Amino acid sequence: KQQKNKIINGYTNAIYSGLTTVAFSNILNEIIQNHHNLDGLFNVSSEPISKFDLIHLLNKKFQLNININPDSTFVCDRSLDSTAFRKKTNISIPSWEKMIDELYHYNM
Repeated sequence: KQQKNKIINGYTNAIYSGLTTVAFSNILNEIIQNHHNLDGLFNVSSEPISKFDLIHLLNKKFQLNININPDSTFVCDRSLDSTAFRKKTNISIPSWEKMIDELYHYNM
C-alpha cells in the first residue's frame, strides 16, 4: 500500500512462479491432511507470470491506482517446474487470479 498512486516499473521479462502465502499454506495443509506419507524433494509452483502482469493483477484487485511502466530491460526467469509434485499429489495449483482473490479476502 506504500506505492498507492505512484509510478513504478513492471518487469515484463522477469518471470516468477511462486505462490502467495495464503495459497502455499493451503497446499501445505492439504499435504499434511491427505499426503502425510509424501517424501522426497519437490518444486511447488504456480504458472509462470511476469512481474509486470503480477503487479497489474495486484493493482487491479487492491485498487492501488499505481501507474505501471512496462520495463523489458531486466531479464530473469525464476520459474520452477512442479509437474512431479502435481502428478504425485493430484493437488491443483490455483491460478494467479484466484490466489490474488484469496489474498485480498484474507487481508480485508
